[in-house]
Amino acid sequence: MQTLQIGRRTLIKTGVNGGMSALLAVAAGLTGVRPSRAHASCGGFPREDFERYIGLFSANNTDDYGKYYTDDAVFERGIQTLHGPKKILAFYRKVHEHLSQKLTVVNYAATDTFIGAEVHSEFTVFKDFRDASAGLDLKKDTHFVGYNFVHYELRDGKFSHIRSAPFKRLS
Repeated sequence: MQTLQIGRRTLIKTGVNGGMSALLAVAAGLTGVRPSRAHASCGGFPREDFERYIGLFSANNTDDYGKYYTDDAVFERGIQTLHGPKKILAFYRKVHEHLSQKLTVVNYAATDTFIGAEVHSEFTVFKDFRDASAGLDLKKDTHFVGYNFVHYELRDGKFSHIRSAPFKRLS
């Protein structure tokens, strides 16, 4: 049995789904960006490493954040599924030609094989962007803020499967 740490709360879980349900229930009550106080070594992937990845992602540093993906990584977001780091990175290079994003980790929980995170997201579109495969149609000068839930499956200390879903859009 593993212990899942969420902020100051510690939950004993019998499986990832049970622990993530608890995480999502806690996270659903948040109204502002309040970083979790989860223990820094929560699970097998330290929060410090995850924060580094999020920082590289926000800075559009694909060469460095791409090192966090396995060779067969899968990314799912809404109607979109991308297979392999080359396709994932190519998509985000294209995205960042049209918008900037600032991501902040609000809540983080991890086991040896899984990370669940709530991420505060702030996007500014500086060039019209349409990508039907991703379900995106964004207009220049659009600015929006919201929260996403992201699940990362881990293998050998890297992300093998990423699933991202919007939770709340504030503007």
